Amino acid sequence: MPRYFFEYYNDRAVEFDETGSECADRYEIEQTAKQRLLGFLARHSGKPTPFCIAVFAACGTVVMTATGMAPDELREFWR
Repeated sequence: MPRYFFEYYNDRAVEFDETGSECADRYEIEQTAKQRLLGFLARHSGKPTPFCIAVFAACGTVVMTATGMAPDELREFWR
């Protein structure tokens, strides 16, 4: 199964995923990104600020980016 790496950014922090996660398809990538986003936002709480997610394939190619102000407002862009 392919391995993907997740990066999260907001005005307070940047987190890089060094171990990655195996995901079978876009649905699993999206669910993993949302699940990890909740942890990122919990660790870097405060007033709501825009965030960005980048998902990379193991070869380094960007497969998805997403932006939002809250997890339920996630706007995804697939490559």
